[in-house]
Amino acid sequence: MASTEGSSGRLSMIFAFVALAILIGVGFAFFANNSQSAIPTTIPKTNTAIPTSTPLPTPTPGPTVQQIFQRESMLLAASTRIPKIDVESSKSGWLDLCQNDVQYRAYFDIKAGVNLNLFRYEITKNGYPQEANVKIYLPEPTIVSNELDLKNSGIITKDGASVPLCNDNTAELVTKLQQKLQEQALQDAKDGGILKNAEYNSAEEILKILQNVGYRNVTIFDHNGTQIRKIGQ
Repeated sequence: MASTEGSSGRLSMIFAFVALAILIGVGFAFFANNSQSAIPTTIPKTNTAIPTSTPLPTPTPGPTVQQIFQRESMLLAASTRIPKIDVESSKSGWLDLCQNDVQYRAYFDIKAGVNLNLFRYEITKNGYPQEANVKIYLPEPTIVSNELDLKNSGIITKDGASVPLCNDNTAELVTKLQQKLQEQALQDAKDGGILKNAEYNSAEEILKILQNVGYRNVTIFDHNGTQIRKIGQ
């Protein structure tokens, strides 16, 4: 009798353990199923736009500074007209009896400028006018021409050339006068500032030429390195 009761007790304990294991397994399966259903299987789409950068404009190429000025070698930038009057005399013959006096008026057209082949440059982004930074150092200005206006020049008075037995050397005296007056006219033009005017006017003309093809930042210096004109930065 006691053996029968012991066997029944063991069976009850076994059934209890089995039932407990089943309950634990069912509970675990239920928890795992609910956990997976709570996690979304796909990432929701958003309407947030990704910002994009605006492309910078492409620089427009153009002529280089050297190409602009290579066609001409000299830039004429100043001119003046100088009138001069003087007298030349000569004596010859026995006791200098043959005397000739010539008074002559002359007009000289004098021009000055700068040699474009002697420019000195400092340029960044050469050939891209809108972005380039240009520095130009001018050479020393020079006299380009000093011409006698023969049409409006001539003898005012002459004395003694018609004396009998005396040689007429009027042409020789006129040549001497022309040479002497030409030198005087040149010095008058320099004293009047023609070279300084040529340098400043050259800077103005160069600036205008570069602006016409789009260069925005230009600085021009005289032959001594002094800034005389500037646009832009």
